[in-house]
Amino acid sequence: MRPEMNEPIRVLALDDAPIYCAGIRHALEAAPGFALALATGDPAHAFAQVRVIKPHVILLGLNRATHEPIRLARALSDYAPVLALAERAEDEAELNVAGFSRKTIDAPGLRDALQRVARGERAGANETRALSPRQAQVLKCAASGESNKLIARTLSIREKTVKNHMTLILRKLGMTNRTQAVMCALQRGWVAL
Repeated sequence: MRPEMNEPIRVLALDDAPIYCAGIRHALEAAPGFALALATGDPAHAFAQVRVIKPHVILLGLNRATHEPIRLARALSDYAPVLALAERAEDEAELNVAGFSRKTIDAPGLRDALQRVARGERAGANETRALSPRQAQVLKCAASGESNKLIARTLSIREKTVKNHMTLILRKLGMTNRTQAVMCALQRGWVAL
């Protein structure tokens, strides 16, 4: 179920770490257009409330130590699209969710991902699949502030090759300059500083 025009995006957040639930609450209350209907660390409580709340998006914090993320993501997907937050990028490959991001995502990036998932789009780190592994490396180096010359030295490639990769990255991401591409990558949790 997608939100109606001007209706806030209802979010059910499930994460067993209280600090993440508090951060999610803060990120969503700081901006209009969102309603955090429930933030809980208890999967049973989330399942008991999901039919009543009717969230537009379920935000699922992944923690392998406390619950079975694959089973949980599949079960929650029956009620609303799931945006998964994980500590490791490797977790994405195992899940079939509407969106995926690292837990290092900032508040604007989280809100952007929630909006995209609520509109029925895919969101998050899985979009980096559009970039080749080398392009992803170049973008990560650029995000850490490296010049083209330093990126070339770091990756043992020619500076001209770095420039070619940056041109393709900009084209694939629909950006016009390097700063926009880096900001996009940071906001979507693809890279962390």
